[in-house]
Amino acid sequence: MADAVQAGSGRAAAGQAAAGGSSGAARSPRRTVRGTVVSARMAKTIVVQTEHLVPHARYGKYQRRSTTYKAHDEQGQAQLGDQVEIAFARRLSKTKHWRLVSVLRKGKAEAVRGDEDRERVAIRPVQRPVAPVASGAAAAPGASGAVAAPGASGARATSGASGAEGVSA
Repeated sequence: MADAVQAGSGRAAAGQAAAGGSSGAARSPRRTVRGTVVSARMAKTIVVQTEHLVPHARYGKYQRRSTTYKAHDEQGQAQLGDQVEIAFARRLSKTKHWRLVSVLRKGKAEAVRGDEDRERVAIRPVQRPVAPVASGAAAAPGASGAVAAPGASGARATSGASGAEGVSA
């Protein structure tokens, strides 16, 4: 019976060592990523975007690609536009597997999302271009100064006695 107890405790000790317990070696450092906060609207969650360059498969030209990560921000210290460092963590939700390590630099929110610019454009009145005023040769056929209707010929468009000749009362 003593053998069974020792075998059970041996398995527990081996499990602790594999899980990074006190008897095992120190665990490897977590993977960290630096990026920009593109959303801080959720409770205790930020969205961090990182950019990297990838060569095109055929042509070799480097293209800019971005990856977004959802990270846990317990104190709510990161704001929109901040440069942050996040570390890989255990799964916290369906899409959140990272945690905030530190805020590296405070940023400007307008440069990241541009929401304020979109609102400004939406309320700005539409300005239509003004048609240029005809001068010189275009004004000569209608010497009376009346403006011709679109699609009308020069003789019919002028006002005066000549326009009333073909009309019966």
